[in-house]
Amino acid sequence: MRKAEEEAYMQGGMLVRDWTDELKKKDEKVLIMIMENDSKQHKDVEKVKKRLEDEQNITDMFEERRNKLNKKLIDKFIKPAKKEGNTE
Repeated sequence: MRKAEEEAYMQGGMLVRDWTDELKKKDEKVLIMIMENDSKQHKDVEKVKKRLEDEQNITDMFEERRNKLNKKLIDKFIKPAKKEGNTE
């Protein structure tokens, strides 16, 4: 009887060990999937940030050009009109 108990104890311990090993493997797979997903999301976020920076740079460029054009128009048409006394 004692021998049967020892065998059952050993076999039960091995079953528990196998079960916990499988859980660890699944946990590792889940962690890898999460890390891969986080990495992909990080890359997507970086792409969006880059796109927003590019859009802001383009907006800034057009703003600068618009301001230069406005200044040229004011210098050419409004300032001479004020000097001549035509404030229409």
